[in-house]
Amino acid sequence: MQRIDDIGWLGLGLSESKKFTLLDYGRLDRVITEMGDPANQYPTLCVYMGGRSKDACLRRLYPNNNIKRHASTAEIKLRYDIDSLNTTRPVLFTDGDLKCMPSAYPSTNGRPKLERSISWDASSAEKALYIIWARLVFLFADVICVFANDFGDLLDVAGFLLECLSLQAPSSLPSAVRPRVIIVLEAGLDGEQEDIQNVEHFYCKLHKDGPNLREYFSAVHLIRLESSHLSENARYERLRALIMGQLDDMCTVREDHRALFSATHLGALFRLAFQHTAEGICRPFDFVKATRAQDEVPSTLSRSLAHYIEIGAKAGLRYEELATSISSALLMDHYIPGMLALEPRSIFQTLYRPAVRDALHILGWYQPGKTIEELVDVIECRLVDQFELLDRTGQSSLEFRREQLRASSGRICQIRSNKICLVCLFRVAQHRLDCGHTLCDLCAQLFGTPAPDIEYNFTIDACLCCLYQRPLVIDVLPPTMNPTVLAIDGGGVRGVIPLEFLILVQESLGCCPLQDLIDLAVGTSSGMCRSKLEYALFVSVFPVRFLASQHFV
Repeated sequence: MQRIDDIGWLGLGLSESKKFTLLDYGRLDRVITEMGDPANQYPTLCVYMGGRSKDACLRRLYPNNNIKRHASTAEIKLRYDIDSLNTTRPVLFTDGDLKCMPSAYPSTNGRPKLERSISWDASSAEKALYIIWARLVFLFADVICVFANDFGDLLDVAGFLLECLSLQAPSSLPSAVRPRVIIVLEAGLDGEQEDIQNVEHFYCKLHKDGPNLREYFSAVHLIRLESSHLSENARYERLRALIMGQLDDMCTVREDHRALFSATHLGALFRLAFQHTAEGICRPFDFVKATRAQDEVPSTLSRSLAHYIEIGAKAGLRYEELATSISSALLMDHYIPGMLALEPRSIFQTLYRPAVRDALHILGWYQPGKTIEELVDVIECRLVDQFELLDRTGQSSLEFRREQLRASSGRICQIRSNKICLVCLFRVAQHRLDCGHTLCDLCAQLFGTPAPDIEYNFTIDACLCCLYQRPLVIDVLPPTMNPTVLAIDGGGVRGVIPLEFLILVQESLGCCPLQDLIDLAVGTSSGMCRSKLEYALFVSVFPVRFLASQHFV
């Protein structure tokens, strides 16, 4: 018996309070897991909207999919073209109509993988479904095929497109990568006066009531199916060629605008867009911010950059030199391995421009002949140039930052700070090399050499800022561990008691030095005596028994 796939993708439900809910049955995630290499496959998405005419078309366009065998009561279904699944550009296609009967417990789809209450007002289930198509599905679509015969007539199709326009563009991506619409008409007599008038009325309605059509759809095409006296496959051949040509064009456009998503990225972005759509429909989905949903730019960045520019200027560096260093740090922060490589100018303007502008305002920075915005533009241009260099060479942003620091070490070596990491410029200083330059835990892990036999132990062989050749061994607190704090108290004749306790602890540890387990040591009430003990234990690293034998207290 053949396996029957559940193709239900999205639906509309009812909560116990009779409010509409947005349902995700997890179909996209299941499709992605069936791909051979989702991180290096770049799917296209084609949307088919209609009823019987749409179903007949799908059977001819995808003959190997056995369309009739798949059924679902979900309002929106998702399938993939079997012939392209394991290629670099698999074709996904979703279909449905605008009819909706929301249910608290859909009968054939089982319980949804995700269910989110809709926070916006919807006068009816059909209106809510309109919005789901327009604000969520079309957000990732490349081509939208609308079957006019299933809608009623061309004016009804125009009404649907104008309804989408009234919701405003759902995406922050360039208008060039918005989906292309193909309106499919049934076969008729070429040149028939009534058909010509219908098409004219259609375009008049679109251009009269929807002057900003290209903000939502990058193109609108009309195509008429071939005459019914031809074979079924022949009737749909022109439509098939048009769809595939549009998908190819959209792939090229997405590459040109750096908006081509791998299957892995598509799945992650869709989950965020699903939540975004449920929460509100007034703001477009920001793809740039979505890439940093789990790792937002720290709110302290503006103060860190202000401090770096200030100490750099005091060290005699020109603003242009500091701008080059800052831009490579921003590049390293965002373009980490596996990151979606969106266009760098939009990355800077969305994530970093406000922080850079605020940093210059904090300093009250002034440069003759240039405004604050022009000074910010200098860093933006540097970042764009550096990204293009990365794109040409295939170099990682981490290695680029390392090389940039080395190349400018003759100048930036004069910069010193005990407040910020001089490698990433984002985080606080946590470790100081003998040369006086500082770095954070994360940079120690990124640029250090891990010890072969000790976890979270890294060696910095040379300073990245001045190339000083004296290794520093850094123990980084594991992410699953809380800091271990040793507080030594008790003075006078009682001062020996803490040391005896430490001897007992050391005996239970065996050959593992006590100092290796302590992240922070503090002393109270005994003044200099306790300070000397802590210095001997954690700076001079004397064994506990040795200190006791020397009557250290």
